Amino acid sequence: MFYATYQQQQTASVPSNPAISSLFSEEPPLGNWPASFEESFQGLNAAVVAQWQVSVTGQVETPLQLSYAQLKLLPQSFQVRRIVSKHGWSFRSEWSGVAFKELFQRSNPQASAKYVQITNANGSHRYFQLEDCLKSEALLVLHDGPAPLSAWHGGPIRWMSFHRWFESGLGQVTEITLLSKLPSGTTWEALNTETLIQPCKIYCYDLKAQKTIEKAGEVKTF
Repeated sequence: MFYATYQQQQTASVPSNPAISSLFSEEPPLGNWPASFEESFQGLNAAVVAQWQVSVTGQVETPLQLSYAQLKLLPQSFQVRRIVSKHGWSFRSEWSGVAFKELFQRSNPQASAKYVQITNANGSHRYFQLEDCLKSEALLVLHDGPAPLSAWHGGPIRWMSFHRWFESGLGQVTEITLLSKLPSGTTWEALNTETLIQPCKIYCYDLKAQKTIEKAGEVKTF
């Protein structure tokens, strides 16, 4: 499936945090690219964005707590990259936001930091190797092209690591935690195998026209 219908999007559950969920509208505008079904929020409004904050903690000397407005004042990274989904579609756009490397440097990381834990407002986590995040130019995305990132697509802030499956990213990011080790039972070898894009047949998709624009083929550029 390449496109999530509005009806399907409306069936998503509400956030577990009532203080946040009360700020979300009931009927979001229809997005123009496939929604990630893992996202649970119904929509965004100005009150949500105004109150949104992202923290950088863990193995750092200088913990950070930044509002959405403060993130927009930091140097912005613009990347024309392709997202690739396990479900068979890909989409290239200009993504902009704050590079993870920018926050990493500002937090004065400790030498013991080896992994990155990403957490969203619903309590979901993703784990990455620190070195991989720095080399791959991982990005906290605020905009898709000129438009702010919508709630369906992980707004107001989504973590993207473009050489990994789109589903390995995470929307509605609230915390970045530098870790010296992964949780018990979790290995980087397993995470790497699960999240790294593998050779397969992928369609390039025109999201406005809602149709494929190229026959299925292996995507080799991200």
